[in-house]
Amino acid sequence: MHEIWIIARHEFLKLASKRSFLFSTFSIPILIAAFVGIIILVASQQHADGPLGIVDESGLLTPGMIPPPEAGDLLEVRLYPDEHAAGNALYNKDIQAFYVIPVDYLQTRAVSLYYLDSSPGGNPRQTLEAHIRANLTSNLSERISKRLVSGHTLTIRSLDGSREVTGSDAFLAFLIPFAAGFMLIIAVMTSAGYLLQVVSDEKENRTVEIMITSASPEVLIAGKTLGLMTVALMQIAIWMITALLAIGVAGQFLDVPQNISLPTTYLLIVGVFFLPAYALIAGVMTAIGGAVTELRHGQQIAGIINIFFMVPFFFIMLIMVQPNSPFVIGLTLFPVTAFATIALRWGLSDIPTWQLIVSWIILVTSAIFSLWVSARIFRAGMLHYGQNLNLHSILQAIRD
Repeated sequence: MHEIWIIARHEFLKLASKRSFLFSTFSIPILIAAFVGIIILVASQQHADGPLGIVDESGLLTPGMIPPPEAGDLLEVRLYPDEHAAGNALYNKDIQAFYVIPVDYLQTRAVSLYYLDSSPGGNPRQTLEAHIRANLTSNLSERISKRLVSGHTLTIRSLDGSREVTGSDAFLAFLIPFAAGFMLIIAVMTSAGYLLQVVSDEKENRTVEIMITSASPEVLIAGKTLGLMTVALMQIAIWMITALLAIGVAGQFLDVPQNISLPTTYLLIVGVFFLPAYALIAGVMTAIGGAVTELRHGQQIAGIINIFFMVPFFFIMLIMVQPNSPFVIGLTLFPVTAFATIALRWGLSDIPTWQLIVSWIILVTSAIFSLWVSARIFRAGMLHYGQNLNLHSILQAIRD
């Protein structure tokens, strides 16, 4: 066990200090920061501030009517008798924009918005809708009127009725698992790809022959996998912290939800499936590195195999429409696609417990088998220095 920790520490420090890894890790936070900065800059320059003007040609609005507080944080409203008066107020910058409600509004429900150089800031549309609702419901009881003016509450339900999310950020509750799953699978496959490079490089420069004299292939692979897995977790943590900071900063300038969070159960499921999924990919990459003599050949094979791990993203529409279909359940149970499929399904429906348990058992078993096979292929690759292992040699190495 001590040897595994030594190898893991060595691989962690070796990869974490690589310029290519540092670039791939910190380029994402830099891009996020630049993206948020540009959005804030553009938004601050394009949006005006000030009251909102309304020209009511339909006779729906009562001068001076203010929606109740339940309507939310609305803009100040100033009513004008005609477009000429509202236009003068706009040119004098007394208002930032004005709406014109035409005579046939009740039939067409069409309104016109006028502004100068900068689009209106705040929430002009919600302000207009709140005022119109308040006036159209003025002949109703106060309780009903306030309820109509305050608007609706969005509720999103899965097709099978097993999952329900309510609130203004309901859509995000379904979207975040998709984004998180994609980010996790990319980080896992990227860091596992370094394992292919490490094994291939050590075979080419023959340093592995020196290492094998002090540790068995199983210990070497376990140590390398553990070290690179720690690197992957560090990379994911950096990306998540950056995303949360970006949301917090953007929320100070833009209308961005501040209570975005991942359910604890989702984080637990991801953590439980992350380790065996990474071990499975690491075993595959190690086996490829042990079977080939050049990194270029290994990367070509790995690129094809990586497509299989991304298969759930190709069927994302099917997962959205039929998250509990037999095909999607098959993707959930198949070890290569289990991790990504579960991450995608989580935002759409409750995954039955038996599927999670069976999928995890199959995934763990496959990961252990993958590491065991990779160790045997790794040993056989050292005995065939300078030669690629063919299928017969690989099967012979597994049987021996």
